[in-house]
Amino acid sequence: MKTNLEKLEKCQTKLSVVVEPEEWKNAQQKEFKKLADQTTVPGFRKGHAPENLVKSKVNHAEVLRRAADAMIDVAYKNAIKEHQLKPYYQPELNIVKMDDDQFEFDLTFIGAPTVKLGGYKDIEVKKDKVSVSDEDVQAKIDDLIQKNAELEIVEDDILESGNTAVIDFEGFIDGVPFEGGKAENFSLEIGSNTFVPGFEEQLIGMKSNEESDIKITFPQNYVENLSGKEATFKVKLHEIKRKVLPTLNDEFVKEVDIKDVNTVDELKEHFKKEIQERKENEASEKQLQELIQLISEKAEFEVSDKMIEEEAGYMIDNFKARVEQNGLKYEDYLKMTNTDETKLLQQAKDEAMKSLRQLFVLNEIGLVENITVSDEEVDEELKKMADLYHMNLDELKKNIKDRIGQFKNDLRNNKIVKFLKENNKLS
Repeated sequence: MKTNLEKLEKCQTKLSVVVEPEEWKNAQQKEFKKLADQTTVPGFRKGHAPENLVKSKVNHAEVLRRAADAMIDVAYKNAIKEHQLKPYYQPELNIVKMDDDQFEFDLTFIGAPTVKLGGYKDIEVKKDKVSVSDEDVQAKIDDLIQKNAELEIVEDDILESGNTAVIDFEGFIDGVPFEGGKAENFSLEIGSNTFVPGFEEQLIGMKSNEESDIKITFPQNYVENLSGKEATFKVKLHEIKRKVLPTLNDEFVKEVDIKDVNTVDELKEHFKKEIQERKENEASEKQLQELIQLISEKAEFEVSDKMIEEEAGYMIDNFKARVEQNGLKYEDYLKMTNTDETKLLQQAKDEAMKSLRQLFVLNEIGLVENITVSDEEVDEELKKMADLYHMNLDELKKNIKDRIGQFKNDLRNNKIVKFLKENNKLS
């Protein structure tokens, strides 16, 4: 087997392989023998029929395929061992020639880039100043009051904005019911804009036990089978409920049961500290990300297009999963939000490039500064986790054995970040 290794741009390495004719024949004969041993020829036990009889029953294309797989596997393992290649993905295979007499192929590997660091110490990054306004505190209090509101049934009244309507409804298009257009005892807050545009407004003024036909037109960017269509909803209003907000006083504060908070003034101070801490954390994280991005921009290296595409694809897949967890099809979400999929993919690629560059830069800093994580440090962190979840350490290790390597890498990244915080001017 003759091989030639060629360095390409953007972290790629091409291994060109020419299998010697004799080696190729031997590989075919070996795979033929394996298949022949599994082939039944009438009048003979498996593996004992004459070769000339077996040949007609063995698929020759399958022999070539299996022999090729064997040669590719040998070349791959030899390349990894001899050239210390550390591929990020399975190599890309290109068959150059393959017939009974010859087999030539290329394997293109993608590995980590060679990073040339710029400066990564004594960089000054200022943290945004944060403050907490009375409006910030009041918004938290208002939210708490809303969460503790109660609904009371309103008798002999008409439905108003802000009320909650308990309704049955069924939607029809051209007189035919459509899927997902029917519900019973459905609670709908009027003015929440959670229903089809125009629906809630037409309920205003109805009385309990009253029935009505509501006509709407679905938006053009709605789900595909309903987009732009006119529909009629037959609605029955069962009950009207009015939101009753609790009074903000010391008694209410005690009822919500926040530790060491018993008065309105203490509640305001509690929320002020909570908001201040959140804003400080956000400002610190933003400052750290700015530092890492500055260091990343100073470094010189290229990231493989395939890496960017793979990472962007992973981001899009995660985004799709989150959309579908909320009960929407991805395609419907794009339509409803007027989102251009091409632009979304480009944004993902831009974010992937940024993320990968930072990842490789942090790793290189770790290598240069000899930042490592020992098995003892891993055990120490796992022990904390085990204690937190009331688990035995060995039991926890068994449960996450496939993720120990990633866990160790995360700890190393945390140490690298700590090093950067200590060696730069973050003020």
